[in-house]
Amino acid sequence: MPGRWAQAQRIRLVDQRTIASEMRLTARLDGADPTADDLAELGRFVEAHPFRETPRVLSMLALYRCGRQAEALEVFRQGRRLLRDELGVEPGPALQEMHRRILRADPGLSVAVPSCPAPVSSLPADPLDFSGREAELGVLMSALLCSSGSKVGGITGSVGSGRTYLAVRTAQSLITAFPDGQLYGDAGGAGGLDRVLREWLRLLGAGPDVPATLAGRVAAFGALAEGRRLLLVVDNADDTALVSMVRGVVPEAALLVTAAGRLDALPEARWVRLGGYRTRERSELFAAAPAGPA
Repeated sequence: MPGRWAQAQRIRLVDQRTIASEMRLTARLDGADPTADDLAELGRFVEAHPFRETPRVLSMLALYRCGRQAEALEVFRQGRRLLRDELGVEPGPALQEMHRRILRADPGLSVAVPSCPAPVSSLPADPLDFSGREAELGVLMSALLCSSGSKVGGITGSVGSGRTYLAVRTAQSLITAFPDGQLYGDAGGAGGLDRVLREWLRLLGAGPDVPATLAGRVAAFGALAEGRRLLLVVDNADDTALVSMVRGVVPEAALLVTAAGRLDALPEARWVRLGGYRTRERSELFAAAPAGPA
């Protein structure tokens, strides 16, 4: 497509793809020693983006881990020379720090022994006055525990119908099935699911360096959630595009959403719609209600 708008979109998408590639390679080196394919890919990455420092840092780390310290230092020298000659600047802190660590053979550059991540949970407390909705609860639990399906459940209904209560009760009932974590977030209000995503990143150990772009945050969440048995609960999930993005990077996690209506972004979900209580459920609700003053 011609025009300035299309060109701006191309630049934006290329930048997002580059950031995602950096994050993927960072995650790859965090958990394992580099392979020959990793070294080749990093070499091409540095050549394609000679002024970006992150690919150069990753390439130095990969070469060092393969016992090629001299080549790792040469990657630094080439980058420093290029930055000086073309831009008149010195390498940034990350590149200089990697250079110093390689020179002193820092033991921390070796692959850390993987450990089981600590379980995390941000679920609200189980609603003690919850009554009824047994049929809907059964449908949702079956969907989220499905071993051969997509593990996606959804709750629709009008405001005040009890969508949040049912979602929390369902999640609380499945804590033992998802021992690595149960993450709850209310996507209603300012910031929406993007705000929830920032909170989840902090819970999973992202630290203060949360990626600046939405695509970067989604990719970071996928990397941190990978391999964990997680249950994600998104309340008031009306941003279908962002729900779809998050679902795309954590396909192995179970996902429970509440929304005013069904989300087209989740065609695989099993939905329940909350209407009025059945006669027996109304009786149970009134019986469970605390007695008022005499």
